[in-house]
Amino acid sequence: MKLVSLHIDNFGKFNNLDISFNDGLNQLVKENGWGKSTLTAFIKVMFYGFDNSSKRDSYENERKRYKPWNGGIYGGNITFSLDDKCYTIYRTFEAKDKDDTFRLVDQRTMLVSLDYSSNIGYEIFKIDSSTFKKTLCIYENNCITESTGDIEALLGDEHSDTGDVNNFDKVIKSMDDKLNALSPDRKTGELYKQKDKLNEIQAQLKEIPVLEDSIDTTISHIKHIEKLMEKLSLEKQHIKEELDKAGYYNEIQSILKQYNIYSRQLEEKRQAYEEKLEEYGRLPDINDVCMKIQYADRILDKYSQLKELEPNKTQYDRLHELKASVSCYSHHELKEQIDNINHLNTLKSEIQSELSVADKYRNILLIAAIAAGLLSIIVGAITGTGVLLIPIGIILIIAGIVYNKNEKTGSSKHIHAPINELKNDYKKQYLLIKEWLDAHDINFDPDVVYTLSTIDNRLYEYERIVQQIDKYNIQYKQAGISEYIRNIYSFIAGFDNYVPQELADIINDDKKKQDIILLIKECNNCLYKMKQDIEIIGHIRKEYDYAYNIFNTFESQHNDIDKIIEQVSDANLEHTVNVSMLNSRLDDIEKKLKQHNDDIAGYSVQLSIYQDKLDELTDKNNILSELMEDYEIRLKNYNNLKLSREYLIKARISFSCKYQVSVKNKFNEYIDICNNATDFHDKYSIDVNNRLLKNEYGQERELRFFSSGSKDIASLCLRLAFINAMYKDDKPFIIMDDPFVNMDDNIINSAKALINILSGNYQIIYFTCHQSRIIKNTGLGLSAHATCPNT
Repeated sequence: MKLVSLHIDNFGKFNNLDISFNDGLNQLVKENGWGKSTLTAFIKVMFYGFDNSSKRDSYENERKRYKPWNGGIYGGNITFSLDDKCYTIYRTFEAKDKDDTFRLVDQRTMLVSLDYSSNIGYEIFKIDSSTFKKTLCIYENNCITESTGDIEALLGDEHSDTGDVNNFDKVIKSMDDKLNALSPDRKTGELYKQKDKLNEIQAQLKEIPVLEDSIDTTISHIKHIEKLMEKLSLEKQHIKEELDKAGYYNEIQSILKQYNIYSRQLEEKRQAYEEKLEEYGRLPDINDVCMKIQYADRILDKYSQLKELEPNKTQYDRLHELKASVSCYSHHELKEQIDNINHLNTLKSEIQSELSVADKYRNILLIAAIAAGLLSIIVGAITGTGVLLIPIGIILIIAGIVYNKNEKTGSSKHIHAPINELKNDYKKQYLLIKEWLDAHDINFDPDVVYTLSTIDNRLYEYERIVQQIDKYNIQYKQAGISEYIRNIYSFIAGFDNYVPQELADIINDDKKKQDIILLIKECNNCLYKMKQDIEIIGHIRKEYDYAYNIFNTFESQHNDIDKIIEQVSDANLEHTVNVSMLNSRLDDIEKKLKQHNDDIAGYSVQLSIYQDKLDELTDKNNILSELMEDYEIRLKNYNNLKLSREYLIKARISFSCKYQVSVKNKFNEYIDICNNATDFHDKYSIDVNNRLLKNEYGQERELRFFSSGSKDIASLCLRLAFINAMYKDDKPFIIMDDPFVNMDDNIINSAKALINILSGNYQIIYFTCHQSRIIKNTGLGLSAHATCPNT
């Protein structure tokens, strides 16, 4: 079988790539990252489809890993020749396996061929995808191979029994797992645990006679203790009867003693209450006193608020001062005089302004005439026309002076007429203001307006103080403070013993009587003294009532108190037993009974434990025979399974011996070529599981213990030996993706020679990234372009 060509629509980084293949050795030398491994994967996928499509990891899942980088149709085709026919496989890939497409076309007829299905890789090579990657597809850093069921089936020519060969390792592993799980020799084995349990039960059953003796002994102890407790209970009953008699006597003594205490307390409280009533005399009702105290507090609050409005002495003095100086004025006339003075000042300003304008007009004409004359003289002197212009300039100056004099004389009456009228108004206004100021003894100086404004402000201040006093008097009258005070004093005066001399002095002294706060405070002191005395009387009364209630309740509870008094006086009732000794003996009995109860409880618990243990052992004794029988059956099954495994191993060895000689011979040939020796293969051997071993220092060792280069060359030779033995007639193509990266130069050169030799019988697709690993064609292999038969 040979590859002819391939076309990639889109696969990984590749897009619209075409490659044709030759017979024999095909070398593709590309730098790292070009996509050699991706191209290898494409060839595998065209025959087998994707591996691990259900994996979530995007790298392990080949469908996700090789998804086109630039989108487009995911897939391509590959053309190959087989059995004198030429076929082309077309595949496209979607998100899921079920949506993928497969088409096989016969290149001779160009029609769809049914010679193979979508599982074409297995149908042609007789191996699955995993085995394909362990034999025909050799990757960089992954030359190691291992035997599979497909390999062994092909090696032994057992095509019809491939399933049995594939399942051998699974069956052996399943047997080993079962044998390990059942093992009678391993501590984790079920039979070992079961035997251990049987031994444990047999050892436990030896305790049955001991348990039975312990049960009998425990029951005997319990019965003995119960007899002792019966005697102690009778003694306890007798002592209680004696104590009850003594207790009754002590009880009536206690009742009589308590009766005397309550009777004495009642008498004491009654006397104290009557004495206080006599001491305090007549008292008002507590509610009336509390109401008067509230009245007094309310009066004090109102007066305190009014006190803030009451003018102080400074304000009264200021009032008298202002009244003497401003009472003869009114705001209207003050404002009128200030307006008149301001108008007078306005007239004065107008007169001065008119005079200034008249003078300024005359001066402007004179200056203009003089300026024109001087200009004519200067121009004449400069231009040489002085004869004409200088006289003109002199005439202009003289004319201006004469005109100004005439104008001043001629228009004087015309200009000063309105000014004189303003002066007359000013004089009249001045005389009226001067007359009013003189009448009020006020100087007519420049500050007269300020003086009048000051008087007006003082007048406002005087009016504010008068308003404050009027407001205070009105609110004081409305508050009815005097009425309240008379009411409270009348109430206090109704109880002679509560009017102190201090309060009487204030009431009789008109000057002190004006001190409202002092008066209210003294009334409050009287009221609080009343309240205190009432509360004291009330407290004593409560104590008296409380003592009466206790005494009355006690008499109700002991309605036979008279009989008790009579019994106590009877000398025959006195009980002379030693109560202390009886109680001490009773305590001893109680302690012993408690100890005996604890002992019985302890024996009962122990008896229960013994009984439960005996029941448990009895149950175990009943099932022991069943467990022994089950153990023997399972042990027999274990031995049969062990024997079956031995037979299977022998059959496997016999099967392996059929093909291992040819595999080993080819391996020897290839490994000697690679090492330029004829006996190098003596170091290697292959075990029954097709694992390669190497002898070092007299001991067979697995390849994983050696260097990467040694492992890779030996594994490569074993793979090639497997391929030679697996495919005796129709040789498959072999893909090599830079397998020599871990080898030294000597090994590489020999390995390249081996590849050259093999290319005579196999089509080899060889990828490398370095010029040093290019294989020079020696002519041993074919180099013609691979073509389809009959094309």
